Amino acid sequence: MLEKLQEDSHISVAELGELVNLSAAGVHKRLKKLREQGVIRKDVVLLDRNKLGLDLLCFLKVAFKQNLSPHNYTDLRAALAHFPEVLECHALTGNDD
Repeated sequence: MLEKLQEDSHISVAELGELVNLSAAGVHKRLKKLREQGVIRKDVVLLDRNKLGLDLLCFLKVAFKQNLSPHNYTDLRAALAHFPEVLECHALTGNDD
């Protein structure tokens, strides 16, 4: 059921029920429970960045002068929030921060 929702979050409860062999009421009940448990956090729209003219994808290395701490991430997140063109930020493990 979750796989189908990830493919198309606008699928109707009835269609989803047919795909997973449950009644529409059964699907609705399960979806409500999954939302209450936080398994399904929210529904989102995925945009095509190329069609929006965002055809450049960059990965940048950020090095911290001080030892890595939770404050570094908080400060970095706050600084990046001022740039709407930054769509994602990921932390990697290894020799680099």
